[in-house]
Amino acid sequence: FGEKYMYEDGIVVPYNEMQMGVDIISVTKVTNEREHMVVKGENFTEYSVVYIDSKDLTTTYVDRQTLLVEGELAEVGDEITVKQVDKSHHVLGTSEIYVFQ
Repeated sequence: FGEKYMYEDGIVVPYNEMQMGVDIISVTKVTNEREHMVVKGENFTEYSVVYIDSKDLTTTYVDRQTLLVEGELAEVGDEITVKQVDKSHHVLGTSEIYVFQ
């Protein structure tokens, strides 16, 4: 790699931002209900995990549009994302940041 021997004519393949899967993950609404947070959006799976700032939260998958975080409430200004995480905790995809109001 250092001397680029593996590339024909020393031409390097340009970096591109790849994403796993075909569906874009999005967060459209976050609400606090009693003792838990409800995250609404699109294209959630059983491997979706809610994050506040960079902290991952124990997340319950309800359906493709709903995730539940028990015992955690969002606060004004929190930056919330949903990430698809595999069994080895590698992030495969992430939503845009949703700022809780």
